[in-house]
Amino acid sequence: MKKVLSLVVAALCFCAAGLFSSCGDTADRAFYAGETGEQISEEIPVVRPPQSGETDAEDGKEEETADFPEKEQEGCTHGGHIWGAWQTVFSAGCDKNGLKICHCTECGASKAEIIPALSHTAEKQIYNQSVHWSICGRCGEVFGREEHTFGGEVCGGCGFACDFTQGLEYEKIEGREEYRVTGDGGFVGEELVVPATYKGLPVTEVGDYAFSYADARKIALPESVQRVGYQAFSRCSAKEIVLPQKMQSLGDAAFYYCMELQKINLPDGIDRVGDSAFSYCISLREITIPDSVIEIGYEAFDHCSLLTRVTLGKNLERIDYAFFRCDRLFEVYNRSVLPVAADGTNKYGGLAKNAKNLYEIGTGYSKINTTENGIRYFTDTDKVYLLDYYGTETEIALPETIGGKPCVPAIYAFNDAENIRKLTVPGSIKNIPYNCFSGMPDLTEVILEEGVESIDSGCFLSAGLTKAELPASLISLAGRSFGGNVTQISVAAGNPVYESVGNCVIETASKTLVWGCAASVIPDDGSVTSIGSYAFSGLSQLKEIVIPASVKEIGGSAFYSSGLEKVVLSEGLETIGMFAFSYCEHLSEINIPSSVKTIYTSAFYAANVERAEFAAADGWKVFQNPDQAPVTEIGEEILSDPAAAAGQFGYWAEIFYIRNQHAAFVRSI
Repeated sequence: MKKVLSLVVAALCFCAAGLFSSCGDTADRAFYAGETGEQISEEIPVVRPPQSGETDAEDGKEEETADFPEKEQEGCTHGGHIWGAWQTVFSAGCDKNGLKICHCTECGASKAEIIPALSHTAEKQIYNQSVHWSICGRCGEVFGREEHTFGGEVCGGCGFACDFTQGLEYEKIEGREEYRVTGDGGFVGEELVVPATYKGLPVTEVGDYAFSYADARKIALPESVQRVGYQAFSRCSAKEIVLPQKMQSLGDAAFYYCMELQKINLPDGIDRVGDSAFSYCISLREITIPDSVIEIGYEAFDHCSLLTRVTLGKNLERIDYAFFRCDRLFEVYNRSVLPVAADGTNKYGGLAKNAKNLYEIGTGYSKINTTENGIRYFTDTDKVYLLDYYGTETEIALPETIGGKPCVPAIYAFNDAENIRKLTVPGSIKNIPYNCFSGMPDLTEVILEEGVESIDSGCFLSAGLTKAELPASLISLAGRSFGGNVTQISVAAGNPVYESVGNCVIETASKTLVWGCAASVIPDDGSVTSIGSYAFSGLSQLKEIVIPASVKEIGGSAFYSSGLEKVVLSEGLETIGMFAFSYCEHLSEINIPSSVKTIYTSAFYAANVERAEFAAADGWKVFQNPDQAPVTEIGEEILSDPAAAAGQFGYWAEIFYIRNQHAAFVRSI
């Protein structure tokens, strides 16, 4: 820069030869470059402007002005300079100073001033998901590149409306100019959107466990993502997950236990559906395997209980044991070369074990349809299977027939259906299958019409029902059929199998209490001699219960995982079944009456019992507890003569602590 300006000065000096003012030949003022402050000349000649009528000897043009600094001459004719108009030597630019000069009209003295550099003009502002920048309208230079600063959903610097979720966690992928998203940053909201870029670099991976347990109802990945890691979405609450169509790799157990996942499209780019990829996705109703997939891994769709339709890609070569316990998988559309047959076997991972409609390449049509009010169904040869509900009505009645064929609910048919408050089951439906209406918190009223004969386990678990009225036609009621909210139980008069007393359902002939609720009072009139398996299991609302003297046996898992804090076992009880009180975490004390002759393995396993008193001690090893709380009283019979007791009862006499062990047999007196 110094050299260039010095040459300019020299050239102008040459052009102005012979035109110097009589006020002096040189000026001793230094000249400095405007942008850098660099000194470029110590001695600069001062020239006068061309006088009237003077021309350049060579081309006849008026002499151009020079870019010299000011030099004020002494003794100007009028005692002071009379300055002419400013003339620009070179204009200021972006980040570069300019220069202007003017001349004294009397003596020709000159002075110069720096024109301050100009600022960039943001003619065009550009942004991506991470940063924004501007292009100068004057010089075309890119400037002002910086990360977005969001105030809510809009960047305060550029106005960019955020279309992705802020606050996610990332890590740079080693050896690559790419990022991996590793966590949701505690996101709370309906929709979580991963950006395509972070800090100007592409986001190409979803890390292991990145969105495990995430609360978002919808998660969307950008097209930049190529790989999804191990358990990336496991146990999340999403109903819908959007995957990029160019994705190449899907990790094992990626969607494991996503129990609310209903909708997902697998990209045509992955070559394998990993082991346990969709295990326990109990709300997933259908899936299409893309043509790029060669293998479906072990237990990939295990326990997908609502899965009704699967389409296989044309390049599929291997299916591991992938569709175990997909009890409603009625329809398979096979575009692969695998000879899948609806033969009721577990070939090809049990894919067609329950299939009732199997298509091959280019053949068949779907037999799954939907009624006007939103009940989805499958038409079989002689009956119609009711599959699930997609409607919006709050009160529905199951149809008796469709197309002249009788209707039957499928397993898990209306599991997790929302908004239904009242349900009517017609008498033409003889059996209500396993978990048919479970997980319906809005359901507060059920009408079981005369004709319904059996209710399988789990049918109304986790429903909002507070009252259960069983018809006279009911002849089979499985344990754990209803949820814990029920407080009123009744059986219609004339039922040949069951009766209801004290909010208990009793099998009359066997005198077995088959189902009770938190409000149950077990009758002591001899009408109940045994508590059936699972009769009170899972009832967190049940806090206290009295087992009357007429009860001889408590069945296996009868009070399993209930909320019991206190239980009274009366004299007369003889048998306590396996796991009868296991996982009763609030039960800290138990008194075993002398009438008890048999306690089965793990009867009080993990029940947190801190005090156990035996009226007739036998040193039961059935108390098994991971906390190893002490048994504070074992009973006088053992303590009075441990050696004799050891001889009679073996090593039981030495068991003074509740231990996390598994007794393998029953001890009877």
